[in-house]
Amino acid sequence: MPSCLDLACDSKPILQQRENAVPLAQGRSLEIGMDSGLNIPFYDEIKVDMVWGLKPSEGMRPKAQKDLKKAPFPVELLRLPSEKIPLDANSVDTILLTYTLCTILIGSRH
Repeated sequence: MPSCLDLACDSKPILQQRENAVPLAQGRSLEIGMDSGLNIPFYDEIKVDMVWGLKPSEGMRPKAQKDLKKAPFPVELLRLPSEKIPLDANSVDTILLTYTLCTILIGSRH
């Protein structure tokens, strides 16, 4: 399933939407459902200090590694479900979710 979702979320129309939304992130950003790191190239490195990537899916973590290594800013994967985010209150400037609900809904059926 992770590979299928990655292919679907890497299509040209979806990448165009990512190109519109992701550069709006600034400061310390939390990306919920980072998938395989498809958003990394779209962050504005001038505006983003770091990104925490909430990544509970075991299947997607290996796919994310190549893009995370290319990031011009620090990226820290949080390997926990969203209800256990280990960040202090007010420690995040931007929260980003792109095409995340489809994986949440699919995951909740199991």
